Amino acid sequence: MNLAAFLRGAPARPNPRRPPPDDVVVWGAPPAAQPVLATWGLDPTWPVVVSFGVGIDSMGVLEGLDELGVVPLCLVFADTGGEHRATYQWLARFERDWLGPRVARGWPARVSRVRARFGLLPYTLEEHSIRTHRLPSLAYGGSACSLKFKGEEIDRFVHAHVGPRLGPAWGAGQKVVRVIGYDDSPADRERSHNEQKARAKSLTPPEAPTAEARRAMDAGERAEAERDAKKARARYRKAVEKDARMAWFYPLQVWGWDRR
Repeated sequence: MNLAAFLRGAPARPNPRRPPPDDVVVWGAPPAAQPVLATWGLDPTWPVVVSFGVGIDSMGVLEGLDELGVVPLCLVFADTGGEHRATYQWLARFERDWLGPRVARGWPARVSRVRARFGLLPYTLEEHSIRTHRLPSLAYGGSACSLKFKGEEIDRFVHAHVGPRLGPAWGAGQKVVRVIGYDDSPADRERSHNEQKARAKSLTPPEAPTAEARRAMDAGERAEAERDAKKARARYRKAVEKDARMAWFYPLQVWGWDRR
């Protein structure tokens, strides 16, 4: 989209000439078991996937894991499509200067990358803002864009690439350790607490309307209640499946590390 269209507020449309975004998938070679994981209540055989945000907290996570001898299966960077040029340049230096010397110990040689999509086409955060005529939700005190363009995309990466690598064992006792770089500050403590609280709430089975309540409804209200109940059951099944396949871990909070 050109500047004139942006200023007119024209809705963004995916560019049909742009090829579909292929995820960049680069595996490390971690040992079959990493005993230190057991000290954090995790199974030593579960593979470790690090959400790599290319910031201070993410680097703190990697330095801590490396110091303790934990080797991740992969590092995943959720690319919003609008990062600063310096960010991409720094990533290349990071892969060369930080990951390079650790490849011999099993670390991946590169950072895996995943992009949001609109159908089969790449979809950036800026395009989303233009199409919806709204700033990223952080401007309004929310975090929906972070979930959509980062958290949900890394979830998709895990399902699309890590799951098939693990085979039938995934979800049948074996989980993926999702490492999140929230630090030990009060603000990030609250973020992780709210996420864990939301996950626990999502695992509560939905309640159907009682027979008495259904009798008090007219036909339209009953149809709407059934649609809502169907959606609630689908969300519940998805949450249960996700809980069986992933374990979220916030190492900086376990270690008591913040930015001070």
